[in-house]
Amino acid sequence: MKCFTLLLQVLALTVAWLSSCLIVGSEMPVAVQEGDQGIQHLWEKARDGAFVTTLPDRLRIPLKRTQIAWTNFLGRSGKKLIENIYTAVIDKDYGRKKYLQLVGFTQRGPYKFERDKFEVEQQLEMKRRVALLLVEQFAERMHQQKLQIQAEQARKAQEEIEKDRDNWGKWLTLGRDGGEGSSSGSRRK
Repeated sequence: MKCFTLLLQVLALTVAWLSSCLIVGSEMPVAVQEGDQGIQHLWEKARDGAFVTTLPDRLRIPLKRTQIAWTNFLGRSGKKLIENIYTAVIDKDYGRKKYLQLVGFTQRGPYKFERDKFEVEQQLEMKRRVALLLVEQFAERMHQQKLQIQAEQARKAQEEIEKDRDNWGKWLTLGRDGGEGSSSGSRRK
């Protein structure tokens, strides 16, 4: 009985955590704000009621790297994220099949969250939140990659500075001993 109670508590905590992840407001998250125009476009589309797997031509061509990263993210992580959201938080379909088709690339085009005669506002909002969460997760990953690249560049720059210091130290030492690099030279007679 204790195992069952413990299992229920763990499940409740998991659901609570995932629910808090789904509480996505209309305010653009920091990772999205710091992202490029392509990431911001994806987020704005999701906020306005559409999930897109491709950027428009005006962005896809100059931001080719973002489009490739978005496609890879959807293909590698999209399905798992969608499955986790829908199994842990949402007990209904609410667009699950459509999302899975889009991230599996078996269906193309934008997914517009429009109300049909059977849907209620809650279902539309849930679809929108799932789209926003996917874009936000993508933006976070891109932001983390950017930080890693910057850290690596800073590390390499620091290594270059240290290498230059070592070289300067060697040159100065040679000059002090009256060696080859000495500016005073050897004046012994």
